[in-house]
Amino acid sequence: MKLTESNLLGNWKGRNVFVSEFQVGKILIFVGFLNEEERESRLSHANRLINEVLKNKEKSVELAIDVSKVRNPDFWASVEGCSVEQDFLTIFSIRFPSEKHEPLIEISWNPIFQEETVFREDNYFKDDPIKVTELPENEEFIDILFTERGELKPDT
Repeated sequence: MKLTESNLLGNWKGRNVFVSEFQVGKILIFVGFLNEEERESRLSHANRLINEVLKNKEKSVELAIDVSKVRNPDFWASVEGCSVEQDFLTIFSIRFPSEKHEPLIEISWNPIFQEETVFREDNYFKDDPIKVTELPENEEFIDILFTERGELKPDT
């Protein structure tokens, strides 16, 4: 996969930064650069890393779940041991900030989560079903850093 004109959504200028915005499936990819002269080198850098970052999507979401369990313990306790059809957390975007060489994977609550009725796996026939109606109402993002060594870690 490459970031090219075919998956480019547009170029725009933010506060003190220029951005090229791409989309791959449901994931937005933002490549930042400080001036027009940097654009090609930043896109080249992003293209060298994007496939490795995308290969680690599931691992990055698992790491974000670990972070979210600390931030939202009541929610995660309520669904512990339940199998659901949908993902609670999803990758919103991958950012290549102008000031960093390491991309950030931005993960948030699944915005299209639909109500599900589930059972706890260990008490399938003993417990009443659990209705998961909605996710926590916070708009938090969990940033996972893809390091130069190809490792994932929460960006704090």
